[in-house]
Amino acid sequence: MTMGLSSARSLCEMYENLEITLDELHAGQGASWRFERDGPHFSLSPTPAIEPPILIDASHMKRAIDAFAAGAISSAALQEWANLLVMCDAYEMAPMSDIESGKMVINFLHEIASPEVYGPLTQERLGEISAGLRVVLPDCPSRKP
Repeated sequence: MTMGLSSARSLCEMYENLEITLDELHAGQGASWRFERDGPHFSLSPTPAIEPPILIDASHMKRAIDAFAAGAISSAALQEWANLLVMCDAYEMAPMSDIESGKMVINFLHEIASPEVYGPLTQERLGEISAGLRVVLPDCPSRKP
């Protein structure tokens, strides 16, 4: 059974908002996507072509960090979430009025996705990232009327 575009979009939006896990996203996508997993690393192909792409911004990242801090998701799930948002063409960083703030948000997302490159995701470091995200939240498209 081939998944329709609206179903793919809905599943990807649910994953972006931490309403489903990566395993549930995989199960929902059916046989049309190839999915391979090795610990926190995975590959997904072909990446879903969703137009327009689902926009992500600092508010999504702040929500994910808060979910981790509250124990609702594991550090591996946080890393997987960031990895998928970085690597999947279904997602795109929302434009921000301040280019430097946008770069900071992108850098934070990559840091969360790749602790083996940037260093471990300690509570202290995630607190620093969360504080940085709070500074740019007023500029997030999802937070504007």
